[in-house]
Amino acid sequence: MLACAPAFLPLLKPMLPAYDDVSTAYELFFLAPFLLLGLVAFLGLRLNQTRIVYSTILLTLIFISVHNLAYSSLQPIDFDYFQKAFLVFSIASFLFFFVLDEGAFLGLFSFLRTLSILITMTISYMIAKSDNLLLQSIFSKQWIVSSEIWILPDIIWPVVAGTTVFLLIRQDKSIYSYKIALVLSFITLLMTINKNIVVQDYTLELKIYNAFAFTVIGLITLYSVYKLYWQNVYIDELTGIPNRRALNEHLKKLGRRYSIAMLDIDHFKKFNDTYGHTEGDNVLRFVALHLKNSSKSKVFRYGGEEFSIIYPGRKASEVVWRLEQMREELAKSRFFIRMSETNRSKRSEKDREKNSPDGKMAKVTISIGIAQRGDRLKTPEDVIEAADKALYSAKKKGRNQCVVSRG
Repeated sequence: MLACAPAFLPLLKPMLPAYDDVSTAYELFFLAPFLLLGLVAFLGLRLNQTRIVYSTILLTLIFISVHNLAYSSLQPIDFDYFQKAFLVFSIASFLFFFVLDEGAFLGLFSFLRTLSILITMTISYMIAKSDNLLLQSIFSKQWIVSSEIWILPDIIWPVVAGTTVFLLIRQDKSIYSYKIALVLSFITLLMTINKNIVVQDYTLELKIYNAFAFTVIGLITLYSVYKLYWQNVYIDELTGIPNRRALNEHLKKLGRRYSIAMLDIDHFKKFNDTYGHTEGDNVLRFVALHLKNSSKSKVFRYGGEEFSIIYPGRKASEVVWRLEQMREELAKSRFFIRMSETNRSKRSEKDREKNSPDGKMAKVTISIGIAQRGDRLKTPEDVIEAADKALYSAKKKGRNQCVVSRG
């Protein structure tokens, strides 16, 4: 909805102040896209994500182009064709940015991304200046959509579709939220470039529209970078669930009635020694996913092979049945030991799939201790300590069971 917000700007116009009365405020408004996109680039650099930095640089250049600020000295060119070509090649450049792996800011991949921006600008300028009928046909032809209010060429659709599919299908958890924001920004970009070509006169109203549209893009991408920061700080990289820091923050928000369950994977050290740390990591992911899907509450990785589940507003007696059910379902689940690289290399592609199991299956179980806040356990730390003691008791009793604290 936010990406489509520029389409509703005319409805907001009566609520905006007159330009003559607050010209200074409007001048700041025109700077908003630069400030927001600059902040996104800075945060992307702090995250060591050069793909964010270069994508933001290209978005800023597109914003400059629709304001006619940088290319007035490049006349005579057909500015409509320049905008069409620049949009098409820019979206293709976004795809190129993410084809390349992440690298150092001053490394080879960064050089290639810089080169792609320069090539995009150069080719767009050459197309706009050229009298070649074939090029003009490519950037003016419309078979799918043709109307007075939509004049972007149809070549834009396969370019946008291809880039969108690539960005969303190629999973990259470290930057996925930004890729979603970039795809949403394509909607705003298409609307903005189309309006700039339809409206031939460069009026104050169009300038406000452009600033508003790129402010929207800035907000979308800034929010996505904020999510990346949140993910880096509060999400456990291995299991994909909230980490202990997130748990500590969550404990501050609890009321006067809650229960906390502490869970531990049985014989995890022995499993690691037998099958290796890679399989140990797979078990952690396997258990974390099971807890997340079955607990019906907030799950955290407490540390190592230990997890926590918070049940706000619940007594221990009200949730122990669910924990028991979750424990039993996990014990019945099948965890396959993946084929080692050594064994995989000995078999042909016809005999196996890349990630097929090695035929071995391990039983994964957990022990659980649960405690609730009460007269004796007044703080979250007290409840966690009591749940830990109950967990230790479950281990001593033979593992793969749930023990409720009497504290």
